[in-house]
Amino acid sequence: MKKPIDLIGCKFGRLTVLEKAEKSKDGRSQWLCKCDCGNERIVLEKSLKNGHTKSCGCLNKEINSMRSFKDHTGERFGRLTVVSRAEDYIAPSGKHHVRWLCECDCGNSVIVDVSSLVRGHTKSCGCLHEDVINNGTNTSHGGRYDRLYKVLANMKNRCYNTNASDYKYYGGRGITICDEWLNDYNSFKTWALENGYDENAPMFECTIDRIDVNGNYEPNNCRWVSMDVQSRNRRNVINK
Repeated sequence: MKKPIDLIGCKFGRLTVLEKAEKSKDGRSQWLCKCDCGNERIVLEKSLKNGHTKSCGCLNKEINSMRSFKDHTGERFGRLTVVSRAEDYIAPSGKHHVRWLCECDCGNSVIVDVSSLVRGHTKSCGCLHEDVINNGTNTSHGGRYDRLYKVLANMKNRCYNTNASDYKYYGGRGITICDEWLNDYNSFKTWALENGYDENAPMFECTIDRIDVNGNYEPNNCRWVSMDVQSRNRRNVINK
């Protein structure tokens, strides 16, 4: 008599066999498996062995997502500028949502579903809606939507907002902004325009950089450089 096959504990792709399941309607052997993503699924023994089934279905969704992937980094949607890809979200229904980290003109950061961006459903971090309600217009802002205002707002966010994703690299390490800039946007703007800031420069070609990466944001320790130069000046780069 043929000895029954025991697959419990065996791994097939992303699936780990948990226990024997009831046979299929046509009498074929099946196994209850747990996927690396946490989902459980009953799979035909034959499909496990021949490699036709390697996950609960999440693998195919990821492959399809990568095939249809479009890089939106640097693109602008309303008041939002896309900074980088954020962690995808898998809804309870199994629907895969691609999301992007965006920076709003007001200085806030927000993660937005790609469909909401490209369809124009989300155009700001929420400040646009507030402006319309509170003012009935958004034309008078005292420089609030200048590119430089956004630069200063982002500096404040990473230095003083403990909920900011990069706070630990700035405020968390004791990096601060000098009072001259912190309390007076026009002072910061004057310094910027007199020290190399180009308001017409392409994105990522004129960014504020601290010369001493352990120092604060202040006139004597800041300059305007490309993102490439700035990345080489990060504290985790060792100068040889």
